[in-house]
Order: sequence, then structure tokens, then C-alpha cells
Amino acid sequence: MTSLSISKDHLRLIFATAFLLSSALFVQAQYDSFESIDIDGVDRTYMVHVPGDSTEGMPVIFNFHGNGVNGQFQFAVSRLQPIADSVGIVVVCPDALWPQQYWTLGDSTFLRVLIDQIIMDYNIDTTRIYSIGHSVGGMVANGMAYDQSYRIAAAAVSAGQLSPIMVGVPEFAVPVMIMHPIVDESILYENALIQRDYWVDANGCSEEADTTIYNDDPLVEILHYGGGDDGSVVTLVTTHAQVYGHGHYWPTEDDAGYPGGAEIWEFLSQFTRGEAVNRVDEEISISQPSTIEILSAYPNPFNGQTIISYEMHAAGDMSLSVHDILGRQVRSTFISNRPVGRFQHLFDGSSLSSGVYLVTLNANGSKFSKKLYLVR
Repeated sequence: MTSLSISKDHLRLIFATAFLLSSALFVQAQYDSFESIDIDGVDRTYMVHVPGDSTEGMPVIFNFHGNGVNGQFQFAVSRLQPIADSVGIVVVCPDALWPQQYWTLGDSTFLRVLIDQIIMDYNIDTTRIYSIGHSVGGMVANGMAYDQSYRIAAAAVSAGQLSPIMVGVPEFAVPVMIMHPIVDESILYENALIQRDYWVDANGCSEEADTTIYNDDPLVEILHYGGGDDGSVVTLVTTHAQVYGHGHYWPTEDDAGYPGGAEIWEFLSQFTRGEAVNRVDEEISISQPSTIEILSAYPNPFNGQTIISYEMHAAGDMSLSVHDILGRQVRSTFISNRPVGRFQHLFDGSSLSSGVYLVTLNANGSKFSKKLYLVR
């Protein structure tokens, strides 16, 4: 994989552009809130935009910035606010670690926990979780799609590259859209081809592409690779405009002849992620009449241990099991001849990774399940 190399002159141009755009675009792109989450004693910050008329089951886009800027800047540049407000999309723009503002390989833990936090805090449709990003933020979006392919319904990358964590192929196919300027002097265009080849192979797409000319002047070419596993596709958008002097940009209709934000949503909105999520969600059921009931799990979210309180409405054998979001069993307990009454079970998750887990109790042919949120 080609390494990322950005000269000092190019960095100065990028930062100067960022400053000028921030003063002009932040007036248009208002935000709702800045929030933070503790990851191993470090406050990790992120910006959240929620549509004014928020409804149940909204899609969420995780939108990653490049080096040297922040989530607020990325939200403005990507021009997602009008789309988010009209369609009803939650947009989350995480920040890289301050003061360097650079993403690291260790951010995977932060991003896993962040998804769980957003699901808990907002009315999210868990089958419509998307990752996008620009520049090095595109690398992060790629990495999230790879690392959490069981959750990410689709991804889009602008002027980015593959993540170093992407060894092998993801567990599930992920539809991916790649936008890249052919004249990019910061992250070379060949990185777009590397991404395309990786995702076409990982998704099992056809190597033969359908070609479309989106715009003649400035030229915008689109290659579409279909026929992938579970309906996945790969789309490569090549823009030919020279913008800001360095060619490293998020495309807009004004400067590149291609409305990046609008076209990204057009792409993402075609896809949902149901299989892995539903493997957990379909377990949440109660057989009627129920002879067992989970009353509470406290604390939940929890860090290390939580107490599961439950009630037996009829005496009998009972089992307690805990599964992760992929359906893998991580704990199991069996108790014979449990009498009628209320009981407590201490669940110790100190050896487990942060994430969503499902505790299920079975007794006398009845089943009751509840989600647990382990946050480090």
C-alpha cells in the first residue's frame, strides 16, 4: 500500500484553505452539540447534528475529518446539513486526538464505543449506520467499515486511502463509494485504485465496470462495479478539476462539477445492514406466558460489572447466557430447581471488549433477553 506523504508546502495550503473555508462555511452549517466520551481516561470529543424534526429510527453518518482540522470543519465542508435536515439523518463528526489532531491505529476502540453511545443516546436505525471521511479521515472511514462490517451498511471515502488495520477481508461485504481527484498531490490518485481493487475483491464484485460520464467540464467519470456479495457494489468517482492549487479536496458542484455530499447520500441510502444486527435483535423476544423476567441490569451501560436482576414466576431449571453482537456466546450459567422469587446475578465483563452484549434467560420454555452496554 502506498504510504501517505504530504509536503510542508501542501500542508500550509491545506491549513490555509481550512481556515478560509471555516470562516465562510461555519455560518451556513450550524451544529447541535459537542459531546465527549471517556476512553481509558482520555476524553474523546465529537460533534453531533440532529435534524430539527427528529423521528424514530433515523440513519446515522459518522463523518471523519482529515489531519490538522476537526469534526466541526468536516461537517461544514461536506455540506451534509441540508440533506440531514430534509431527510432526517443524524451526523456524527468525531475529533482526532488533540492537540495533534491526527488519527491513530488505536482509535478503533474509540469508534466501537462511540457507535454504541450514539445508539443509546439517539433514535438510531441500527440497520442504517454509515461511515464516510475525507483525506486521512477517509482512511478512518475505510477502517471502520472493515473493523465493524457487521454494523456499517455502506461507506464513502473522499481523497483517502486504505487503513493499515485492513489485513485480509472484512467479515461482511460493505458497499463502498470512492471519490478522488486525479490531480491530487497529497494523497495520490493511485490510492483510489488500490481502494477500488481491495473492495472489489473483498465484496466479490465483477471486475468489469459500467462507465458513466457525470460531467463534461470539468470532467467527472464514474466506474460502477456490481454483482458483489449480498448486493454490494463499489463505485469509483474520478474528478478532474484542479481546486485550491493542490488538488486535494472534497468535491462540490461549484468547483469540481460533482456535489459530493448529495451524491454520497444518494449512494449510502441504497443500503442497509440487517444480517449481523438482526442476529442480536431477533433474540430479544418473550415467550408467552412468561415464567421468567429480567427486571433490570444495573448499571447499564457498565464498566466491568453489572448486576442482572430477574424474577422466576414458576419454579424450574434456568439458564443464563450472554452473547456478543456477532452471536458468539461469551458466558453461560445453569441453575437447577430455581424456586419462585426474585434473584440477582453478577455479570463480570472485565475481560471483554467494549460493545453491545445480549443477556438471555431461559426457564420452563420461556425466554427473556436484554441488551447490555459495556463501555470502557
